[in-house]
Amino acid sequence: MAFNGSGVFNRIYNWVNDKANGYKITASRMDGEFDGIATGLSNCITKDGQTTLTANIPFSTYKLTGLGSGTARTDAINVGQVQDNQFLYLGTTSGSADAYTLTPSPAITAYTATQQFTAKISATNLTTTPYLQVSAIANPTTTAVIKKLSATKTEIAVEASDLLINGIYDFKRNSANDAWIVLNPEKAFYDLTNGVKATTTTQGVVYLLPNRNILINGAMAIDQRNTGASQTITAGSALAYTIDRWYAYCTGANATGQRVAGTAPNQYNYRFTGASSVSKIGFAQRIEATNCQHLAGKTATLSVDLANSLLTTITWVASYANTADAFGTIASPTKTQIATGTFTVNSTLTRYATSIAIPAGATTGIEIEFSVGSQTSGTWTIGRVQLEDTPEQTAFEYRTFQQELSLCQRYFQETGAGWSGFQETTTLFSLSTSFKAVMRSIPTLALLATNISTRYYAGSADDLVKSVCSIQGATTTTYGAWVYINNTVATGTNGMPLISRDGANILTANAEL
Repeated sequence: MAFNGSGVFNRIYNWVNDKANGYKITASRMDGEFDGIATGLSNCITKDGQTTLTANIPFSTYKLTGLGSGTARTDAINVGQVQDNQFLYLGTTSGSADAYTLTPSPAITAYTATQQFTAKISATNLTTTPYLQVSAIANPTTTAVIKKLSATKTEIAVEASDLLINGIYDFKRNSANDAWIVLNPEKAFYDLTNGVKATTTTQGVVYLLPNRNILINGAMAIDQRNTGASQTITAGSALAYTIDRWYAYCTGANATGQRVAGTAPNQYNYRFTGASSVSKIGFAQRIEATNCQHLAGKTATLSVDLANSLLTTITWVASYANTADAFGTIASPTKTQIATGTFTVNSTLTRYATSIAIPAGATTGIEIEFSVGSQTSGTWTIGRVQLEDTPEQTAFEYRTFQQELSLCQRYFQETGAGWSGFQETTTLFSLSTSFKAVMRSIPTLALLATNISTRYYAGSADDLVKSVCSIQGATTTTYGAWVYINNTVATGTNGMPLISRDGANILTANAEL
């Protein structure tokens, strides 16, 4: 009977029972018993390799230990061979430039669409049609030509010097299984700025042109409103602009925000400090339609430095305005969500990135928002935010301080330094000022202070301080303004020309989205 099919060996006879039942020992019964034992032993695996298996062996989660290294294609391999990449790294090619050969052991018998190997190149390729012949498989010029992928992921010919002597390259069979694709060619085939193949004169260079960061003040350096001072973000109120181009809001309880000094490469970061009962903090930038319309129908990449000493999840949301540059309010938004996601963060400032598929209809302005939930204590730090017109993350773009300031001043600026005007009445004077940058739209004007120092053209003896000032009216364009200012305390002589006495800015001009 031998084994019962479940691995249990069953004897045919029981000698004790035979004795009790009066059976005699016979040759036939002995032969039957020992024939069963022989059959059972013949089903066992012998340690000296005599046995050839006739079925799969279920190891039931157990493992083979001390396994020797496989050397034939039908051998089992051990973990050490896998860790050592023994069958994927094939060493240095033989042959000549453009006619490379490899002789792995064991040899492969055919190419398959799933194969991938790594090899060191013995000579720089000179033509656009080099081949890699493995294990002497026939017809290498039609079955083993080396190609690469274009910006649109189509197969194209390599260029001379795409494979350099002593360079280590990864080769993968294409889907048609009639060529190798080199995955890491030397020469740029994708220009991260505009997504086109590099030319002969630009090969090997990835161009990162200026102004690829569509967000303004992503480095958090420009802070015209607060100059680094702390700002209270009032819970449940309208959005509050903080550092230039970025607004914040919160719910549940007030939070504070402030531009803070960073550690290189971050000169500055923006930091929120939580408080008991804070249920949400948002931090966002609205991008003018004229600056982001070209993203429609493309894949953009958002990258940012983040840290949080309390929370581990930060949410990002990308939206577009329903009508050009009109996003609505926090309470009544007029925007459509494009995509959302989260970053898992910790207390160490770390860079994160995500791809965003921008729909073709997103031509009316885009908003990028980051938010956290119950920041009831601790801090949330944000830095180096970048949104770029590429499907791949690139290094953060650093613009000069003056460049960034000029971009910011299209939306908000302090102005009026060096103004000139006239005394209209003893309690009203007018002044003219030009804006430092052309503004996005007709701005809203406000006084920086209620006291304004003036001087008559006659000289220093006629210095005056206009006190308790307020704007009565203005004629404003995107280039500048003529402003009428009341001063409660009567000073000056009607019709006298005035100029600024101290050269200080006296107005803010706000054209934020």
